[in-house]
Amino acid sequence: MAFTGLDRPTRVVLPGDAVLVQALALAVPGWERRAASPGGEPDVTVRRDGAGWRVVATSWPGGESLAADPLSAANALSGLLVDGQLTRCRDLLGLHAAAAVFAAGAVVCLGHAEAGKSTRALRLAARGHTVLGDDRVLVDAGRSDGWTTVALGLAAKARVPLPPGEACLAVFVERH
Repeated sequence: MAFTGLDRPTRVVLPGDAVLVQALALAVPGWERRAASPGGEPDVTVRRDGAGWRVVATSWPGGESLAADPLSAANALSGLLVDGQLTRCRDLLGLHAAAAVFAAGAVVCLGHAEAGKSTRALRLAARGHTVLGDDRVLVDAGRSDGWTTVALGLAAKARVPLPPGEACLAVFVERH
């Protein structure tokens, strides 16, 4: 399988597992995938490892994840594919951030893990803004016309648990 990249397609070897392919469609709904041409070394391999999956980047250093379920494997694969783009495209900056489109351009909200980036992105989407990302955003700093935010096409990840109790949940939903 090959994923269309910014500079070239990224080759991925997946096990013939329909559940993993379905999870990938959920995790990266906006990513163009196609059959890879024969020959050539893969950039990433995904294989069964006991009850889970092992996801390994083979074209750049440091990329390996163990995943217990198909959605976690798809998430790990998407992260490695983004890392591959950052490795190959030196003008790209990877930010742990959410981003949305406003009239004047993209607004980027930086934050550490569980700072509320996904919640902010979902609120902006509910108000009609186009969300470019809720956790990872790429910025292309190499363009002559200024910096450009690159949407990754990753599925949003709203966190749980929600507030306890029915009454609290109703108030939470009404306010947000």
